Amino acid sequence: MERILVAGGEGTGGNVWACIEDMRLRYGFDWRVEGFLNDALYAEEGAAIRGLPVLGRLDDASRFARDGFRLAFAIHPVGHGKLKEEAFGRMGVPLESLLTVAHPMAFTAPGVTLGPGAVVCPGSCLMSGVRIGACSFVGTNVSFGHDVETGPFCHFSNGAVVSSYSRIGRGCDICLNATVLDMAVMEDHSLLGSGSLLKGKAVEGGVYVGSPAKAVKSVDELPEYRLNPFEEAKRRSRSR
Repeated sequence: MERILVAGGEGTGGNVWACIEDMRLRYGFDWRVEGFLNDALYAEEGAAIRGLPVLGRLDDASRFARDGFRLAFAIHPVGHGKLKEEAFGRMGVPLESLLTVAHPMAFTAPGVTLGPGAVVCPGSCLMSGVRIGACSFVGTNVSFGHDVETGPFCHFSNGAVVSSYSRIGRGCDICLNATVLDMAVMEDHSLLGSGSLLKGKAVEGGVYVGSPAKAVKSVDELPEYRLNPFEEAKRRSRSR
């Protein structure tokens, strides 16, 4: 049996847990998530995510890997791809310790390549020649045309469409129902906003919105990353 820890929180981490749990219950995978790694919650006594204990911080990942655990990478600070890479660096684990997840209800054509730690959720479609970078997350109902290549640490939110021959750099965010047209390029750490349509190129670190999408700011101008309001409210209620 694969003993698994999810590095992340209730959002992307909870989604990865749900995929793995469904694969265990409905498809007979001999996988079991035993807990989470989460810096913010570990200090709180009895902290849990989706009913499972928070067993450590990111810095503890290498110790768990030595003990035979597989790590599912599910950290997603929206628009802060560099923070995601830094978080993985803190884990200090070899790529072979990462769990790669492709839900059986996703279509992955012959010739698709998934990097270590990539996660593909149900309902998604990856056509021939698609290459997904390490530690990237593909949400539900995401569609990739043929011969798309992405860097590591990317996040494709539910309903995103990435057309053929496009190139996505490292640490990019393609948000809800956004579309990347054929042969478009997103350079490293760029973000395409929800419902937007990208033609041509998104430059490194740019935030693009609209149809057609235009640069509106840099990711460096985005608010500092913080827990989402739902998680913060739960933390406040536990501390009372």
